[in-house]
Amino acid sequence: MAASDQSRSVDQIESDLKATRTELEATVDELASRLDVKEQARRQAAHGRAAVSQQAKRLRSAATDHRGRPTTEVTAAVLAVTLTTVGTVLVMRRRR
Repeated sequence: MAASDQSRSVDQIESDLKATRTELEATVDELASRLDVKEQARRQAAHGRAAVSQQAKRLRSAATDHRGRPTTEVTAAVLAVTLTTVGTVLVMRRRR
């Protein structure tokens, strides 16, 4: 034993052991968490839901004015899609 080891008190050694146990416990918990497939899937799903929710809010904000009504661009796009669909259906019916 080195002289510095002999000068350490029992309280210092016990304190070091306690700190080492705490670090080891944290390491074991981290490894267990990384190996828990269900927990990883739950976290990934939660992250995905949050991302989709945030994107929906952005799209909703971009598609509506300050009063919550659809913007002119959205109304025009819906009208264009509707007219295209109706036109396609009419053309398909005439071909029969």
